[in-house]
Amino acid sequence: MMQNNESNHFVHFWKTKGYYMLLVLCLLAVGVSAWLFVSGAMKEKQAVEESLSVPVTAQEPAAQQSVPQTGKPSQTETLPASGEVEDAEPVDRIVEEAVMPVSGTVVQDYAMDHLTYNATTRDWRVHNGVDLAAPVGQEVRAARSGTVSAVYEDEYYGCTVVVQHSDGYASHYCNLESQPPVAAGDTVEAGQVLGAVGTTAIIEAAGEPHLHFEVYHNGESVDPAGFLY
Repeated sequence: MMQNNESNHFVHFWKTKGYYMLLVLCLLAVGVSAWLFVSGAMKEKQAVEESLSVPVTAQEPAAQQSVPQTGKPSQTETLPASGEVEDAEPVDRIVEEAVMPVSGTVVQDYAMDHLTYNATTRDWRVHNGVDLAAPVGQEVRAARSGTVSAVYEDEYYGCTVVVQHSDGYASHYCNLESQPPVAAGDTVEAGQVLGAVGTTAIIEAAGEPHLHFEVYHNGESVDPAGFLY
């Protein structure tokens, strides 16, 4: 009988108070969960703030560090724009404009690959220069700048002045009047007077007065037209 009374009392208590107990337990559970969530969030925030407050002591990237000068241009130096270096012509490529040694026309062409008639010797032979018509006494000028390498009397072409040029060319001025105003070793400019037209070339004495002009490149005879024009 006693057990039935206790059971009835428990059932009555649960029916009248049980709802409130469950509500309290639920609220406690929610409160504990909220506390755990907030506590975790606070710890995470604190950890992030501490990591952000650590001073940066790492070295700068290698690409930004100063490099001792070694004589080579750095990547930041201004380089010539594309095409500027290629378009600029080196000094040794600049061709000096030639000056005509005399003002006369060609009366005998250069002919080393065929024979031409020589009125003085009355035969056919090669002609290793060009004959430029000019009256006796007309000034003869250097076609290009250079150094006088020889002044001499040629057996066939008479008084001759030779000018050596820096690009391997040598120009020969023949049939000049004797005793020209230049000597071996003199430096001459293009257009400078080397002498005057004479009558000393006995092998061409039958022709009209002229300058016999020869050009050699590295010791080989070449057509003077390529040197003058």
